Order: sequence, then structure tokens, then C-alpha cells
Amino acid sequence: MEACYEKSQLILRKSLCSLAAIISLVALLSSPVTFKMYEVKDYASSLIDTFANQSDGSAM
Repeated sequence: MEACYEKSQLILRKSLCSLAAIISLVALLSSPVTFKMYEVKDYASSLIDTFANQSDGSAM
């Protein structure tokens, strides 16, 4: 009787964890994703300058 109770608790616990993972995955995949980056122009310019100033030519 005790083994049956432990087995049913294990199945219930696994089911709840699986359900929580599925709900989390659905929420993650169905929500809109936004990415904001400020001062992109300055970042790109500094990155280009860094690569252009390398003397060994490895950036090309």
C-alpha cells in the first residue's frame, strides 16, 4: 500500500513539473520579443574604427 502511494505521488509530481514546463514554454514562445539598443550608430562606428585601425589585417 505504501509503495503504491509513493508511486502515485511520483507520477503526480512528474506530471505537474511537465505541465509547468509546457506552460512556461508556450508562454515564452507566444509572447512578443523586443530588443532595444540605444546609440547603435555610435557603437557601429567605434566597432568599424577598431577593425580598421588593426595593423595586422586580420579583420579583413
